[in-house]
Amino acid sequence: MHTSESDEISNPKSKDQQQPLVQISAKDSYEIESLCNELENLRIQFETQKIALENAESELQDLKQQQVSFSKMKDDAEREQYERALEEANQRFAVAADSASLGVWEYNLLDNSLIWDDAMYRVFNVQPDEFVGVYEAWAACVHPDDLENAAAELQAAIRLEKQLDTFFRIIWKSGEVRYIKADARVMTNEEGVSYKIIGVNYDITSLKNAEYDLQRSFNLVNEQNKRLLNFSYIVSHNLRSHTSNIKAISNFLYDDETDPEKREMILHLKKVSNRLDDTLHNLNEVVSIQTNMNLVVEPLCLDFYVKRVLEILDDQILSKSVIVHNAIDPKLEVIYNPAYLESILLNTISNAIKYSHPTRQPNVWLKTAYEDQKLVLTIEDNGIGIDLEKHGDKIFGMYKTFHNNQDARGIGLFITKNQIEAMGGQITIASILDQGTTFKIYFA
Repeated sequence: MHTSESDEISNPKSKDQQQPLVQISAKDSYEIESLCNELENLRIQFETQKIALENAESELQDLKQQQVSFSKMKDDAEREQYERALEEANQRFAVAADSASLGVWEYNLLDNSLIWDDAMYRVFNVQPDEFVGVYEAWAACVHPDDLENAAAELQAAIRLEKQLDTFFRIIWKSGEVRYIKADARVMTNEEGVSYKIIGVNYDITSLKNAEYDLQRSFNLVNEQNKRLLNFSYIVSHNLRSHTSNIKAISNFLYDDETDPEKREMILHLKKVSNRLDDTLHNLNEVVSIQTNMNLVVEPLCLDFYVKRVLEILDDQILSKSVIVHNAIDPKLEVIYNPAYLESILLNTISNAIKYSHPTRQPNVWLKTAYEDQKLVLTIEDNGIGIDLEKHGDKIFGMYKTFHNNQDARGIGLFITKNQIEAMGGQITIASILDQGTTFKIYFA
């Protein structure tokens, strides 16, 4: 017998969406994680250097503001202290700029003159006597494909439409391409007209190279996985056609054979062919999940699908006198693939019923809640439980069973986990031996 705390059944609506899926092996995942860590370290280094430069620049500005009262300093010791502080601030700024591969520039809009500090010459890999100090000299260093956008960003800053915050490529005399991050502030006169721009250029080539390496690795992994999935698809389908033939022949021989010994051997062959057929059927299902790149998803009434699964399991529920406590809101909808949702519910709920405790009234509790703004479906039972210390790392493995149940195939939870992850979610388990098990399904 099963009871439900919510009896209204809603019909699902339809809406097509797409859910991309990329599977990554453990080895490739490690390589990508290493590249991500390297990229993050470069980013942190870049941000740290930027903060150091901003602090040094702020200190310089404070000291320069004090410079107006320098002429009023009558005490030589006071002047000497100020000059020493200014020199130290300049040194700190120079060190920070040098370590960050950063150059400072000043563009005078009135006479088109461009002034670079020493670091700018190093960043652009040119000698001071090779640089004529005008806007056109800078433009000649910029990569032709990036010049139009970089110039447009500069003009937008001059018109005070936005701050200059962009990046572009430059080409060294050797032909090497470098990536530059540009930040600047525009100076205006009393009438609000732009007359000067002061900015900095960072060399972010290492950061960009790390990004490209990461993207190349991801593309390579993606391509490898497509080939592997395609191979699995072909193997599973081609082999299954052969096993179907073996199964049909063994059935025919078994029915036609009268010799007891031969009949027994054919019976063994029949069992083996059936198991092989089941294995390939399971492999087919898993491959189908992995290769399905365009899953159709739509708003689905969760309670509707729960009740549909309970109807499918009605015989099992009645035979074990299971009490089902359904506390799911009849109006609650999830954006999901219909076939996957039914399969996931069927596997998890049937699991709770299958492994009920033999000496107590079986109960199954179904409820939903939100954790970190994610919808979570909880399926809890008071069954025989699982020893997670012993089997925890194998729970969702293929062909892993943990009880002497003749119906256990060790494929249901493996497929369930794959389906949930294909939809961008996750599944967790908590269990105590001889007390019960709780599954949590997190919806994306």
